[in-house]
Amino acid sequence: MKAYVIHEFGGIDKLKLEEVEKPTPTSNEAVIAVKAIGMNTVDYEMRQGDVLIDNLRFPVILGCDIAGVVETVGTDVTNIKVGDRVAGLINFPHKDGTWAGRAYAEYVAAPADQLAVLQPKISFKQGAAFSLVALAVKQALFDRGNLQAGQKVLIHGASGGVGHIAVQLAKNRGAYVVATASEKQKAFVRNLGADEIIDYKNEKFEDIVQDIDVVLNTIYGDIASRSIKVLKSGGTLISLLPLDDTTLQAAAVKHLKAEFMLVRPSGQDLAELLFDMSSGKLQAHIGATYPFVDLAASHTAMQKGGIPGKIIVVL
Repeated sequence: MKAYVIHEFGGIDKLKLEEVEKPTPTSNEAVIAVKAIGMNTVDYEMRQGDVLIDNLRFPVILGCDIAGVVETVGTDVTNIKVGDRVAGLINFPHKDGTWAGRAYAEYVAAPADQLAVLQPKISFKQGAAFSLVALAVKQALFDRGNLQAGQKVLIHGASGGVGHIAVQLAKNRGAYVVATASEKQKAFVRNLGADEIIDYKNEKFEDIVQDIDVVLNTIYGDIASRSIKVLKSGGTLISLLPLDDTTLQAAAVKHLKAEFMLVRPSGQDLAELLFDMSSGKLQAHIGATYPFVDLAASHTAMQKGGIPGKIIVVL
């Protein structure tokens, strides 16, 4: 089969399309014929060597967000069957200790409990666009942040992959949503349901909002530390990026909860979220699509930024 392989860290030129051995499933795994791949920031960060990686052994196949068709299953698999259309955040982190989910390939093996069946009205592209971001939002806002109806949430990067799902899920739960986005993306974010939108390029959110119950951070720089200023007593900052000691100490002084969260795969959680998508309560916006033969261009687009929603690669 064909797969994109990296043999060393570096630029986009390090992504090499090669012939590799097709995977076979262990007893609890399924092999998926990949139809669409969701592209995520961690992909190019890992390609460049910008994230902490333990026990990494080259060559590596990146990618962790997929949708496709079940081709084979292991002897202990009962939740899915051959021929099922499925999606999932897979192999994150991989069993060898890396964050390389091995999804940049025509076929991928993954634990069956990380996969969920796609309802007929959900396309492969939508499934691949949804898995990581929807799970991250559910786990951050509700499992960790305990966001409740009537509370105020501040969502940074609201037009991005995670952010655009966060706005929808928070509104669906009855929260008051404050979102940061560029002026160019304000209409997009407003249509998602945001109650208040702050132009992060020309306005300082800490000068505009106060008494926030939960902050979801997806942006590098000083956004997390500045967010401490807008939280009410007992509030929560959940960051999908690591927090520095200064931010953690500032949160402790104000008796706030502040933590870094790494999303975890869950086929069960994903199945519930996909049901909301199939019923029209959630929409995964696909901002750009690239063919598998041009996967490297998707890395260029991610790094350049400015595309609302998710970037997808199709096979």
